[in-house]
Amino acid sequence: MVHVERLRAALEYIVAHPKEWEQSSWITRTDCGTAGCLAGVTAVKIMGATPKYGVYSDITSTLDRDSIAHLDFVNEPSVFSLGYVSEFAQRALELTRSQADELFATDNTLHDLFWYASEYTGGEIEIPEDVAALPRHDDNYDDWGY
Repeated sequence: MVHVERLRAALEYIVAHPKEWEQSSWITRTDCGTAGCLAGVTAVKIMGATPKYGVYSDITSTLDRDSIAHLDFVNEPSVFSLGYVSEFAQRALELTRSQADELFATDNTLHDLFWYASEYTGGEIEIPEDVAALPRHDDNYDDWGY
């Protein structure tokens, strides 16, 4: 079952701080701080993880393990490497692999994120009216993806 409170908090954070949402990268260092996709926002802004940047890179997909070691689900046996943003956020949000793949896709719009969240939570997370008016990424595609 999806962790509704954490998913809702991540979506609300994105709505309140749109400049800190960049769906096309896990985590990016910006002039104003940190931006990330839904997984990155979940990891850094909601769960308090610290990004692990390379010496010459402002983009990362990894987290500092010490910043997440205190969380119960990090210490559970897992086939995942929880130092990666995607796996960490999947576990934090209690998503299946396919749910994570859909939610963390780089072409998702804000409407897409809320649509998936609503589907995965049985409507517990509702699509706000102003978000529902925004396009979904598949609005410009036919059934064949063209």
